[in-house]
Amino acid sequence: MSMESKSDEGWDHIDFKREIELGERIGGGGVGVIYKGWFKNQPVALKTLFDARVGEDLKKEYMDELLVMSKVKHSNIVEFMGACMVAPNWCFVMELCDTSLFNALHQHREQFSDGEKIQMAVDIGSAMEYLHSLQPAIIHRDLKSHNVLRAKDGRLKVCDFGLVQVRNPQAGTPAYMAPELLEGKGFNKSVDVYAFAVLFNEILEADIPFNGAQVVDIRERVVRGDRPLSSPAHMPSPQCNTIITRGW
Repeated sequence: MSMESKSDEGWDHIDFKREIELGERIGGGGVGVIYKGWFKNQPVALKTLFDARVGEDLKKEYMDELLVMSKVKHSNIVEFMGACMVAPNWCFVMELCDTSLFNALHQHREQFSDGEKIQMAVDIGSAMEYLHSLQPAIIHRDLKSHNVLRAKDGRLKVCDFGLVQVRNPQAGTPAYMAPELLEGKGFNKSVDVYAFAVLFNEILEADIPFNGAQVVDIRERVVRGDRPLSSPAHMPSPQCNTIITRGW
C-alpha cells in the first residue's frame, strides 16, 4: 500500500521506512549525500540530509532545492518523484542516471563524435531554455559538468538546483562563474549563458576549464577578460566557436 500524499506545494510525500530501500552511497556535495536506492521496486537516486547537526541555513537550502525540483518538468532535467521530510530521514527521490558528464569526459575519458558532442549541447541548452522561460525565470547558477547527468537512454539531464534561491552572489564554482558573480555584483539569466559556453567548450575540448588554477587566479583572469582556451581545431563547425565566444 502506498503511503504517499500531496504536500501543499504539490509534491508527493514518501514514507521512507515503508517505501524506500537504501543502497550504496554514489555521490555527495552541497547539502546532501546521494545514495542509490529503490522506490516501488524501481532504482532511484536519493538525496539525503541525515545529519541532525545540520544548521537551519543548510536545511533551508535543501528545502529551496526541493521546491524548485518539484516545480520543473522537462526531458532534459532529472525527474523528481517525491520526498520524505520526516526527521531523521530527510531525502528526496529522483530518477537514477548512469553517470555525470564530468565522469564521462574526464574520469572515463569516453570518446564522442562531433554529432554526439553537439547533441550534448542541445540537451543542456534545451533544459536551460526551459528554466529561463518560466515565470519567474529559474537561474541555475551552478551549471557545470558535475551537475549534468547521463540518463539510461543516453540523454543528458541537468540536476542540482541548490543555488537557485541562495542570495550570496559569490556562491558557485569559480571556473564556470561569470565575471559579475566573481565580483559579487548583481546578476541575471546571462550568468547561465556564460556557464553554458564554458561547458560547451569543455565538451568539445575534453579539458577541465581552468584546470589546476587557484580560485584567486581564476577570479583575476576572468574579470580581466580571460576565458578557458578554445581551439578552433576542435570545433565541429565555425558556428560552435561563435556560440561559445558570444556566450562568454
